[in-house]
Amino acid sequence: MDSKEKILSLLASGRSENVKLAFQLSEGQGIDISNTIENYKILMSGGRSSSSHILHYRMWEYADLEGTPPIEAFVQLVQEVDILNFTREDLTYIPEEIAVVRKLKELSIIKTQVTDLPKTLENLPLLSSISWIQTPLKSLPLVVTKLKNLEVLNLHHNQLTTLPPEIGNMKGLKELVLNTNKMNYLPDSIGALSALEELHLKWNQLTTLPNSIKQLKHLKKLTFLNNQLTIMPKFLLEMPQLEVLIAWENPFEETAENLKIIAALAVKFKGRSAVVDREWNERLLPYIKTNNEL
Repeated sequence: MDSKEKILSLLASGRSENVKLAFQLSEGQGIDISNTIENYKILMSGGRSSSSHILHYRMWEYADLEGTPPIEAFVQLVQEVDILNFTREDLTYIPEEIAVVRKLKELSIIKTQVTDLPKTLENLPLLSSISWIQTPLKSLPLVVTKLKNLEVLNLHHNQLTTLPPEIGNMKGLKELVLNTNKMNYLPDSIGALSALEELHLKWNQLTTLPNSIKQLKHLKKLTFLNNQLTIMPKFLLEMPQLEVLIAWENPFEETAENLKIIAALAVKFKGRSAVVDREWNERLLPYIKTNNEL
């Protein structure tokens, strides 16, 4: 591998330390990589670091170049990638031109100011995963609910308080991550996510879970630790397919009925989940011993 190929390979990795090193090497060896368009073409034709074509818009933060390509030009230049990461903190929007990246499978928008997505996202037939993390996002754009082939939606660490009722239209969704938001309500339509296998609700402000969750016949993992539930949902006992339940650090009331439900769940998921904190063990013991169903 010659010097220029090595530099382009470092750029292709998208890792900040590699990108910085690439520009240091180019300066030290007198290799001009300021022609960004030409280098993108070379990058796409050979400078790949793995079988997936991954490109990070963030890499241009580390280039002390005039004429950094605008985001519209960027997406035009990366039509062959299948994984696209946007991690610039000053980024405020994703352009409509993203529709030209027809092979795109995974889209990540992390630590940006992006709070909306273009309608043209519907024109990406292979898009199966969106990670939209640590942004000022307060409401989910409806275009996301129209992505029929989406399987993973990670909305961790945003400012969401609820989801639109249209979330139930996402029949192919298998994993939904809503950890570390400000969720205080889930719509009943979440029960229409017929393919859902994992639902993560940790570190929110939920006081109840909708009964419609029991309709999720493929749900295997449910986590809602550190919320504000006072009553353990009884319908959880009616979900035999559920394999993992994480529910501790909620202010559950110590009524007899509530303790009975918690005890039954604690036994069912023993060794696989943390239904409640260990300090509950002594309080639950009488209910475990007298629960004839266990």
